[in-house]
Amino acid sequence: MVSIAGGIAEMGSKTKTMPVKGLEMIETSIVITAEDGITSQEYTLTIYIQDHNNDIEHVIVNGENVTKYDETTNTYSVIVDNTLNDTDIEVKSVSKTANIKMQEESETQIINKNVSLNGAGKNTVVEVLVTAKDGTPKTYYINMIQLSKDVSLNKILVNNVEAKRVADAGYEVTISNAGGIAEIVAYAFENTSMVSIDGNTPTQEVNINRMTLNGVETIETTIIVTAEDGVTTQEYDLTIFVQDSNNDIDFVKVNGLTITEFDENTNTYSTILDNTLTNEDIEAKAISSRANITIQEETSLEIINKNINLEGQGKTTAIKILITAEDSQTQEYTLNIYQKSNDTTLDNITVNGETAILNENSGIYEIEIKDDVDIAEIVATAGVNTSKVSIDNEEALLKFATKTLDINGHEVFEVKITVTSEDDKSKDYNLKITVIETSRETSYVKVNTGIINPEEDGITYKTFINYDSIVADIEIKAESEYADIVIRNDENLEISDENITAGLLTFKIKTPEEVTVINYTVISESGETKDYSIELKKILLIIV
Repeated sequence: MVSIAGGIAEMGSKTKTMPVKGLEMIETSIVITAEDGITSQEYTLTIYIQDHNNDIEHVIVNGENVTKYDETTNTYSVIVDNTLNDTDIEVKSVSKTANIKMQEESETQIINKNVSLNGAGKNTVVEVLVTAKDGTPKTYYINMIQLSKDVSLNKILVNNVEAKRVADAGYEVTISNAGGIAEIVAYAFENTSMVSIDGNTPTQEVNINRMTLNGVETIETTIIVTAEDGVTTQEYDLTIFVQDSNNDIDFVKVNGLTITEFDENTNTYSTILDNTLTNEDIEAKAISSRANITIQEETSLEIINKNINLEGQGKTTAIKILITAEDSQTQEYTLNIYQKSNDTTLDNITVNGETAILNENSGIYEIEIKDDVDIAEIVATAGVNTSKVSIDNEEALLKFATKTLDINGHEVFEVKITVTSEDDKSKDYNLKITVIETSRETSYVKVNTGIINPEEDGITYKTFINYDSIVADIEIKAESEYADIVIRNDENLEISDENITAGLLTFKIKTPEEVTVINYTVISESGETKDYSIELKKILLIIV
């Protein structure tokens, strides 16, 4: 049986809870009684109580009690004069028995230590280890902040153009007035510094100030950087040179005459000049007196005069005019000088798709067409696209004109074609159209004054003559008076008094045979042929 401090004995083991007051020593008795209930032995238990407290009572830096404490990180923070190189630190624990260790030095309950500092703009962190009497450790940190006195600028941007440092506290930048605004952005080197531009509200690290531009000017502005310590400041001077962005053109003159025809979409001036000119004086002026103007690689400030060679009649001389603003922005303009064509040439004449041929001797265009069509369509084409063409004084049309003539057999048409150039000069051309007949038909055949009708085939003529006849008078008439009639087998016939006039062939033929055959061909004016035959057969004529 076991009994503790006179309490009720229990079999085997005994548990007893005793209160602890402070750091006192506790003594208690333990009695163990044997199973016989008689034999017993008393023991004395001495308990020594050690302190568990590892809290800090205070931290003093340079005589100033540090009150800013972060329980999450166990960190004391204090701002220290940024001119100091070292500082005195005192740390005291709540427990009188706790051990305090700082930078390899240890003391009980309280420790004083002189610590070197990292300097302005930097933090010096000192680790403090507090170990309770019972050996329980706790680490603390003392963060000594020396505010930065850095007042340097990192950079200055004006309309995204970085300013150049030209002196210890002087910056310069050149911008264009194109946007009408100067946006100044000043960046401090330290993100803890405050920046102000021209007295506006200071902001941390970066400050922006916008000002309206008034044309071309030089702007002086002041930037003040205040260090983190709130005491140290630096003033910087910024000079902004504002350049003119105007690259517009004022006027373009040709031979002293201002050109007014202008296409805003293409920046193009246009004018028409006499086509006899070979060169001309061009004058161009920029609106801005600070702009450069360039024509054919020759450059002048604001205004330029240049003599230009012209391309000649019927052509456009394109002149490029480049205006470069003071801020280097460019704008290109074009001056188109057109000289009207004086071309009165005729390219060709076609009639029903066939080309008329120029007769070099007569100077007349000539063409033959057949009468197997109902019309003659004349197309006259000028040598250049800018000329107009008219036929027989009808309405003049650009580039080409047409006219239709009715065809009625063999005839000759004389046509006048006029080509008028762009500058109103004109030239006449003559066309002769000869319509030739294609007929190769036989109109009639006479034998001894009697007209013979053709057989069914239309090409064979048969007739009877007196058996006693030795000569027959033959007359063959072609349908066309311009057709020719040729006897194909004349070498086998005895022919006399042969005569052909206006498509009429007459002759006498001996008829010694019982049957005489005359083969002939009608040749049309256009050269087509058709073969015929006449058969004379002798018979005995009985007159009753």
